[in-house]
Amino acid sequence: FVDKSDFDTTFSRSFGLDWVLNPGERWKITGQLLGSYPGDFLKHSGGFLRIANETNKYHVHIRYTRLGEQMKDNINQTGFLSDDDRHEIDADLNYTFWLKESFLRYIRVSAGNNVYWGIAGNLRGYKFRDYIKFYLDNRFSYRFYYDNRYQIRSTTDAMGNPADIGFYNYYYENQIGYNTDASSNATVSYTSGRNFNRKMNLLTAGFSVQPISKLNVRYDISWLDFEPDTSAYSDIRLEHSTLLNILTLDYYFTNNLWIRFFAQHNTYDERIYLYGQFGWRFKPPFGALYLIYAGNNYFDHMQKQYYDHQTVFLKFTYPIGF
Repeated sequence: FVDKSDFDTTFSRSFGLDWVLNPGERWKITGQLLGSYPGDFLKHSGGFLRIANETNKYHVHIRYTRLGEQMKDNINQTGFLSDDDRHEIDADLNYTFWLKESFLRYIRVSAGNNVYWGIAGNLRGYKFRDYIKFYLDNRFSYRFYYDNRYQIRSTTDAMGNPADIGFYNYYYENQIGYNTDASSNATVSYTSGRNFNRKMNLLTAGFSVQPISKLNVRYDISWLDFEPDTSAYSDIRLEHSTLLNILTLDYYFTNNLWIRFFAQHNTYDERIYLYGQFGWRFKPPFGALYLIYAGNNYFDHMQKQYYDHQTVFLKFTYPIGF
């Protein structure tokens, strides 16, 4: 339950209910209901239902999600929701071929499919995500990843009238990694493709280490370049060329008591994002208490002004068995 109230009569409240069912050894059914108010309850609420079957060789799931037409209005007062007004179905399948007496430890293939449409029934987009990964006995790995998606964005035409424009975006990623199945690892990747009628190039490198017992440190750096760096649709919010630096620290007092610190710097909008979390699983694995801080300072190029947001909230989950 999250509550945000101002000194006047303005307020926003949201609450959630998660559930997990295990009908069989390989089966798992999970779901979530998320409600908010003020306003029409159905338009400001949503949830999902996910059914999965998996072993150490394969994973398959199907998920249905519904997000009300105006759900972001309330949720983004206390958290962040990137989109609303959608029905969504996604289905993922991956399989691992474990090899013996070979320089390859395994080969993993994966296919992810997703389609979503508005509450009124209009198609809003789809995406296909596929990859193949080769993991060697010496712990080096190579992954080829392909992402193809269709996205509709709302804008205005030459006469200033509202219009929906469809964009076909895609990219190819080549990644080389070392020890990526363990907590201490390193990766470097190069990505190229098309993004909203622009050429895109992305170079990323990162590593994770454990300098002392119970402390994990992760650092990532990404150089993102678009050509051209602008779009013919100036009222559509897009990513821009930038340099990203991300630092993550995790310290585990025990397996069920930890603190996390996350910091990100984005050179394009001068963003400094800070996130801190204290977590305590008092009834593992689902009974938990979280104290979270989020700070977001950035320059909005469309609004031509700086913003500074500070949020502190408490999250409590408790399992109910049947």
